Amino acid sequence: MPAMIIRAFLTAGLAAIATACVAVEAGADKPTPDPALSDPEFLMEAEEEIEDKEEEDDEGAVHFGSLNAGAGNLPYSPMVVYDDLIHLAGVLGFDPDTGELAEGVEAQTSYALKAIGATLARADAEMSDILSCTCYLADIDDFAAFNAAYAPFFPENPPARTTVGVAGLPLGAAVEISCVAANPEDD
Repeated sequence: MPAMIIRAFLTAGLAAIATACVAVEAGADKPTPDPALSDPEFLMEAEEEIEDKEEEDDEGAVHFGSLNAGAGNLPYSPMVVYDDLIHLAGVLGFDPDTGELAEGVEAQTSYALKAIGATLARADAEMSDILSCTCYLADIDDFAAFNAAYAPFFPENPPARTTVGVAGLPLGAAVEISCVAANPEDD
């Protein structure tokens, strides 16, 4: 069963990347960042809306939809909680003040990890609950700069990590990060 879950997670992530790439090539409007990126208190204020965007499937997995109405047409869940694991889809580094991808790999890495923290908070989890990250770099030569921005988010006991260079990322991003975290609610 765990192999099926992992395979489904990877398939969903690749489908989301492919869909985003097709949308960009077709001239679709770029998605705007989740409001939670710029105001973590938004999560508490919008609790009712957040609950409306959670659905439990037949297998008992809870799918969290995006708080961003503009992202609702993409065929993936930003976060799925199943038993003792939280799976996060890939996150790009949007600057919440501009709605644009931040300039450079360091800024994009920082904003992506802040967004991951805000998303985890929706499941009452935090950065220290992350077990593993898969990080995609559009240019593997950015590896040192990426590490410099990534390290402060995990000062102790960093998660397992895979970092790979890829031919391209959605919207021309420099970095995309997906994670698997422990579910603190399942203790």
